[in-house]
Amino acid sequence: MFQKKMIHTMICASFVTCASAWAKGEAALEEIIVTAQKRAENVQDVPISIQTLDAAALEKNVIVSLTDMRSQAPGVTINNFPLAQESTLFITMRGSQQFSAAVTLDQPVAIHLNGVYLARSDGLNSVTAADLERVEILKGPQGTLVGRNAVAGAVNIVTAKPTFDGFHFKQQVTVATRDQLVTKTAANLPITDALAARISYLHKSIDEPVNGIKNSGPGPELGTSQTDAWRLDFRWKPASMVTVDYGYDFTKMKLQDQPFVCLGATTILANKADCTSDYRSTLTGVSAQPDSEIEVEGHTVNVDWVASDTLTVRSITGYRKLTETYYKNMIYSSGNYGYIAGPVTSLPPASSVTVPMPASSVPSIVNQDQISQEFQFVGRPSDYFNYTAGLYYFEEKGYEAPSQYSYRPSANSATLIRPHQAWARNESWAAYGQFSWRPDVLSRKLEIVPGVRYTRDTRDVSVIDNGIVSYALDATSYRQSLGPTPTQSGSGHLTGSKVTPSLSVMYHFDDQMMGYGKIVKGYRTGGFNMGDGNLARALTGFSPETLTSQELGFKGQFFENRLRTNLAYFVMDYKDQQMQIADPQVVGRYTAIIANAGKSQIKGLELEVAYAVTKNLRLGLSWTRLDLEYKKVVAPGTTTNVASRFYRKLPKNNYTVNVDYRFPDLGFPGRLEAHLDYSHMDAQSGSTTDGITQGGVFAGFTATKFGELDLTPAYSVWNGRLALNGISTAPDGQGDVSVGLWAKNLTDKKYLSYVMAGAPFGGITGTALGLWAPRRTVGFDVIYRF
Repeated sequence: MFQKKMIHTMICASFVTCASAWAKGEAALEEIIVTAQKRAENVQDVPISIQTLDAAALEKNVIVSLTDMRSQAPGVTINNFPLAQESTLFITMRGSQQFSAAVTLDQPVAIHLNGVYLARSDGLNSVTAADLERVEILKGPQGTLVGRNAVAGAVNIVTAKPTFDGFHFKQQVTVATRDQLVTKTAANLPITDALAARISYLHKSIDEPVNGIKNSGPGPELGTSQTDAWRLDFRWKPASMVTVDYGYDFTKMKLQDQPFVCLGATTILANKADCTSDYRSTLTGVSAQPDSEIEVEGHTVNVDWVASDTLTVRSITGYRKLTETYYKNMIYSSGNYGYIAGPVTSLPPASSVTVPMPASSVPSIVNQDQISQEFQFVGRPSDYFNYTAGLYYFEEKGYEAPSQYSYRPSANSATLIRPHQAWARNESWAAYGQFSWRPDVLSRKLEIVPGVRYTRDTRDVSVIDNGIVSYALDATSYRQSLGPTPTQSGSGHLTGSKVTPSLSVMYHFDDQMMGYGKIVKGYRTGGFNMGDGNLARALTGFSPETLTSQELGFKGQFFENRLRTNLAYFVMDYKDQQMQIADPQVVGRYTAIIANAGKSQIKGLELEVAYAVTKNLRLGLSWTRLDLEYKKVVAPGTTTNVASRFYRKLPKNNYTVNVDYRFPDLGFPGRLEAHLDYSHMDAQSGSTTDGITQGGVFAGFTATKFGELDLTPAYSVWNGRLALNGISTAPDGQGDVSVGLWAKNLTDKKYLSYVMAGAPFGGITGTALGLWAPRRTVGFDVIYRF
């Protein structure tokens, strides 16, 4: 008892607060159920580092899109993909990141919506518009049950399902600064004893730039958007042991990109005085830029059959379609490089903004559709043995045609990079199995969980490269001065298979404490880099990268479930790592290629603590620490290890501390509750390129200097919400209203959420580009439930 009291006192001191009394049953943490291993389990029994946000937590943290989660999941970085498209996300987990959103590449974090894998990060930010039940973030490779492209982890998004317990209705209206409006409507409709429906709708509009940067040019405001999303679900129970869930979702988004700005430059850039790391409230943008438009829709059919007391059979069928028309925006200053994409009605030369763009100008286009089918067999023959097995098939077809203009006012010149048109087809099938066994030794406290997955992948691509056209610009007209370069075309094919085993060994000290050790293999598929100027090499492609992860963890609950402490230490070794590096054959400028050039190691520590100090006061801490070491980097065609030239920095420390407090009865008609969180992110690199060519253009330009340009500075942010919940609206208590006042970035901190080195203007120019994060946003919620 003395030891327990001492631990309790130390924990209170660590949070700079302490309860006046500790009484049995005064407070307790709720049980968290997840489906990380294809079955419903208490999160404390799963040998995976998991963070979960349920519907209440999503509401409390004002999360409408995945980018809103960036401060709630330490070790996971969620940004808009360069050049900051609102709908396309750039997700890193445990230090592993993607290079591009192209249909010829895959991301290292697998995203699932109701069990269906989402192959593209385009449109990904909109999937959370649905009426959500929870979001599970699984850290570390999930190579057995999830499979390929989960080399860093996975995100499971689970929507609310229809119920048969009566009519339910929810309406939320949120207004916020900078003309932001969010409305969410959800209704649950029992139709018969065996059929129920649920329909939800979201509208979200941002009419002023969230980072406060106004466009002083003739174009529209940048960083504005409008999203409309529908979701329709049916649940049918034709028999007591069979459940059929059908879901349809449709999202349409219109947006103007947030601007990347020039922060600083080396002497390589003549007009570096125009670049500044100081926040500017106004900048000059392109004129008459059309809205980018994204449409995403999906169908899901999940069948769950309880075949017996010991076996459940599931079928998960998915179809998704993406259509995107995208226009990039880049802020520029007079004399410096600028970046825009057509069509637009004018291209500003050095002295004017009235020059028409060439008629051949086209937007970037992405079309993609996918189908998938999975069969799962989940069994529990005894209290000490269970298993999960499955078969999986996935096929994706995509078309992509990027387009951009590179414009240099000081030289009165422009270059049109006409579309690479790429048609891609990706196919994968897999068989997997995992079982859990508690042998009759050590009082059944030992649990052994082996698993294995076999996957076969096929990728095909056909490409037409239309080359480039250069123009000289006069005061009121343009004229072609060079090009076009010859049109090229070709096809590429990749095929291969991987076996990814896993082994976890757990020891249950008692019902409240569990320790585990595990070793897991995972991999990310190979692909084709359509950004490579060498078409032959691009069509050759690159191979899968593999990862071996070793992890030790502890999960425990103490003080009658008032304290939950989860800890994980991991070491991840990459082999044949896919890296974006300088082309050693190009002299005089920087050209990036993607190749299996790397061998590296990432070590990390993750800690999550939740503590119910009293029934009214809860504290939480989530912390991640990461360290990266490149072991070997060898460019194609060379034998020299250039790992020392790489200066990629992972955030050493990333943590969030939160406090939730329910006030005692103050005579209000509802419960007054407060939430406050503080999140911190250490400095981190924006890319993995080393910025050095063998041609000597950057003589004396060390990896460290390049790394300084590529560094997103450390930042810390406060968020908070004060809500009056459970205000009764009917005598029978069937309806209630909640009102909430919230603020993000409470202190109105001016900070950069993303910085990358170089410029997409035909090569590294010694320039740092940055995206300013949203300024303080204050909002007011009204939520009605019936």
